[in-house]
Amino acid sequence: NSYRIVIDASVDGFGAELNQLQNGERKTIAYFSKRVPNHKRPWSQSKLEFEGMVEAIKHFDMYIRGTQFEVQTDCLSLLSLERLFGNETSATMMRRISMLVK
Repeated sequence: NSYRIVIDASVDGFGAELNQLQNGERKTIAYFSKRVPNHKRPWSQSKLEFEGMVEAIKHFDMYIRGTQFEVQTDCLSLLSLERLFGNETSATMMRRISMLVK
């Protein structure tokens, strides 16, 4: 994949870097950061990482729309999203993901 979004999140904020493979070397294209709203600060680290991923993908949409890209995170629980949100809140996760494909 040519594009890669590297994400990180904490209770204080979301951060991401968009990079692209150019001539065999990864080059930074853009950065993103956003403060975590107060009502989301009690969330688990996994949910914050997920939200940071969604926000970063939305932010970098003009670069990645119509392309294949990968997301890099140090949060292993994002590999199994259904366990992250559980059955009772999977509708929330699906709404956030569906926002990305419009």
